[in-house]
Amino acid sequence: MGHIWSHYGINNKMSNLELKHTYIQIISCSDSSKWYSNLIGEKIAYIASVPALNGTFEYQCRDTDGYINFISAADSMLVRLL
Repeated sequence: MGHIWSHYGINNKMSNLELKHTYIQIISCSDSSKWYSNLIGEKIAYIASVPALNGTFEYQCRDTDGYINFISAADSMLVRLL
């Protein structure tokens, strides 16, 4: 069972071991042109939380091709697999 965290300030509170077990679960997609639009329900390895240009924030991750990419926090949630 996963554990859901608050979005803000999470990077400063997580150990390296916790980061290894932290994933971004895609729960929706607000724009069908986003790279993760066909991955709803999937978990992607989490790297960091970063500010977005519109005043919100995004999660940094590696996409399915191995490149660094971003997922809108509004379209996802962080989960920790135990």
